[in-house]
Amino acid sequence: MTVGGFIYDPQLLQKGADFFSLGIAVTRETTLRLPIYLTLLTSLLTLWITLQMREVEGEKNRELLKSVIRSGSRFVWYGRPGVGYSELLSCWD
Repeated sequence: MTVGGFIYDPQLLQKGADFFSLGIAVTRETTLRLPIYLTLLTSLLTLWITLQMREVEGEKNRELLKSVIRSGSRFVWYGRPGVGYSELLSCWD
């Protein structure tokens, strides 16, 4: 939250612009618009990445799901007696 708060500080952003020799004047009105622009940029990037996703077909999907369950259960239940990932995978066999 502190890093996000720096976006609203015109003096700090002006120092950054001067450090990189951008030659722009940062005003309070500009800093109040930055979070809106950054949110728009993040949403467009997220949309683009989401549209690049493809569904895994058939048996590959089942093997991928088994792999995720194995690795997740090893992480969560490692070292607890009586709990193993074989019980979790029994419903997929």
